[in-house]
Amino acid sequence: MPVLLPLYLIRFLNVTGNAAVGLLFYFVTRRFLHIRPGKLAPVCSVIVHCFACGTIIYVGDPYNILMLMPVYFLCIWFCYTGSRLTRLSMFLIFFSMSTSINGMIDSFIEVDFNFFLRFFFWGPVWLLVRKFMPREEFRLSTRLWLLIDVLCLMPFVSTLFTMFFGDYATSSNNAWALGVLPCAAIQSVALLFAVVLLARHQQLEQEQSLWQLRTIYYQNLEQAQLQVRRLRHDMANHLQTLAGLSGETARTYLDQLIASPAMNSGRRYCENEVVNTVLGAKVPQMEEEGIPWEIEASLPARLPVAEIDLCTLFANSLDNAIEACRNVRADRRYIHLGARTAQGLLALRIDNSRAGELIEQNGRLQTTKADSENHGLGLAAIRDIARRYGGSVVIDHTADKFTFLLSVPLDPP
Repeated sequence: MPVLLPLYLIRFLNVTGNAAVGLLFYFVTRRFLHIRPGKLAPVCSVIVHCFACGTIIYVGDPYNILMLMPVYFLCIWFCYTGSRLTRLSMFLIFFSMSTSINGMIDSFIEVDFNFFLRFFFWGPVWLLVRKFMPREEFRLSTRLWLLIDVLCLMPFVSTLFTMFFGDYATSSNNAWALGVLPCAAIQSVALLFAVVLLARHQQLEQEQSLWQLRTIYYQNLEQAQLQVRRLRHDMANHLQTLAGLSGETARTYLDQLIASPAMNSGRRYCENEVVNTVLGAKVPQMEEEGIPWEIEASLPARLPVAEIDLCTLFANSLDNAIEACRNVRADRRYIHLGARTAQGLLALRIDNSRAGELIEQNGRLQTTKADSENHGLGLAAIRDIARRYGGSVVIDHTADKFTFLLSVPLDPP
């Protein structure tokens, strides 16, 4: 009994320690993939990540890694959302990273409390990811994910090759594995932080887009103020002219004066600064395109939606409407936007004219632009944001009308 007690204690501490490391592994995964709603997916994911960290991997022993691989793949595939390429890339990166680290520790380092070594790896990875990885969900192009998948094959195949063709019985014959497994781990970490850099780059692009919209808005506001000053300067002349006119001529002159840009300057569409900025930047674009518009926005100054996400929702949906109107005859163009908060929801509706053929694939609309790689992300980004906040997107269209409906709970999950 005195001999068995320390052994059981060591096993208990290793199991508990590996479970703690598995939680770190799970938190790292959550920064790159969005967990499915509900309680089952997080619980299953935590269990699988703890199992992955605690699985013993020996060089030359393929059975454990073959047992772990389908379990972890199914976890990533069914417990998380995102495109197939995204989930495949993250599976390849994390599986290679975890198994290569386990293979090095279990095969070449004989210590009682090996979970400390795993912690010294996953702890810094978690801290770095937490510091540099944006919290907002990111969406990379298909080409980038394909490139990442191809690069991920190197550490993935290297790790599998080591476990399949190493010498399990004689560790002295596995000296080459000491070179392969660290390289596989380093490559996996490098690919992970390449994804971090791409996500940060996307976040900077979104912030720049919002900054550009604000710049356009304030430029338009400055120009409007200049027109107001000119109108004020000429007001005495206008009044004298009106005093000399009568009847229908005076009424026509007055209507023209009221319709002048100076009289409509400084338009404010709602109390929310971001939405007001986006609308203030898009309205001149609609007027330049010759698109009649109507906006009814009643939104409070503060909304439980990040500024970048709010900008993406309104800017992308209006860009899609403007693009659709370009294919319509000038006398049939229109965009009607309604936005409000009611019954615990942020609701956005856009009706616009349309013409031409709409392409649907897997129940989703596809872009008709030639550069589909760069222009097919707008509606997908809107769907991703709505899903992240527990909302929904509904699209309806006829031969000459397109309707976009977005609802987001004001108290997101």
